[in-house]
Amino acid sequence: MLSSELKFYGEMLFGGSWQAQLAEYLRVDRRRVTDWLSRGNVPNFVDNELDDLMKRRLFEIQSAVNIKNGDSDFYEQMSLVCGETHYLPRRIHKEQIKTFLCSLKWSVIKIINSEIKNNQISIDEAIQIAEDEFLSSNDIASAIEAKEIALIDIDIDEVKELRADALVDLKYQIESFFDK
Repeated sequence: MLSSELKFYGEMLFGGSWQAQLAEYLRVDRRRVTDWLSRGNVPNFVDNELDDLMKRRLFEIQSAVNIKNGDSDFYEQMSLVCGETHYLPRRIHKEQIKTFLCSLKWSVIKIINSEIKNNQISIDEAIQIAEDEFLSSNDIASAIEAKEIALIDIDIDEVKELRADALVDLKYQIESFFDK
C-alpha cells in the first residue's frame, strides 16, 4: 500500500483526525503512522487490518439501511450485528449464524483492545475473555437450544463447529496483537 492510499482510506474511515484514530485502531504509536506516510511505504499488516475494517463498516452501514428501510426487524438485526443472543430471530439460516459469529468476534476484539490499552492484559487473559464471550455469555449454540430457534439449512452440530472455528480464528488474531 502506498502512503497516498493510506491517507485516502484513513480519511474515509476516520475523518479529519484519522492518523491518531488509525494508530489506536492498529494498536501502534501515532509516530509509526507518520513514519509510514513520510517513507511512502506501509506495512502489509495495515492493508489487511484496513480491509477487515472496511468490510465491517460496510456491513454495519448496510444493516442500518436495511433496518431503516423496513427490510429487517430492528432487534433481530441488532442481535446479529452486535453478536448478542438476546433477540435472535425465531428461524435462523447458516449465513445469519456466520454473520453473528463474525460480529461476536468484532465485539470481542473491541473488548480486548480496550483491555490492552487500559490494563496491559496478558495474552492468556485476552484468550480467556474470548472464550468467556464465545462459550458462555453469547454462546449461540446454547441460545438456539434454549430458545428453541428453528435452524434452516444447518443443524446444531454444524453451529457448534462454526462457533469453534470462529473461536480458533479469533485466538490467532489475539496472538497477532501480541506479536506486534
